Amino acid sequence: MKKLIVKTNEWYENLSEMKRLSIFLIVIMGSLMVAQYFMYARYFIWAFPIWAGTICFWRCGYVFINWYEWYKKTHKQNKN
Repeated sequence: MKKLIVKTNEWYENLSEMKRLSIFLIVIMGSLMVAQYFMYARYFIWAFPIWAGTICFWRCGYVFINWYEWYKKTHKQNKN
């Protein structure tokens, strides 16, 4: 799971600005619209929290993984 999060985030960050905007609008905003539809039209109140948790897990997970790798590397150097 960790490798998947890192690879997809690195792929997303390495896209050109226009492609990144297109992916954001199509995938992320498109899925938000689907979640909003289920929330309001189908009265599934958990649609937005599930969507937000998934997106947050994907992006925040990448930040924490990178921070932890940096932390391990710097503290290993300090111990020697």
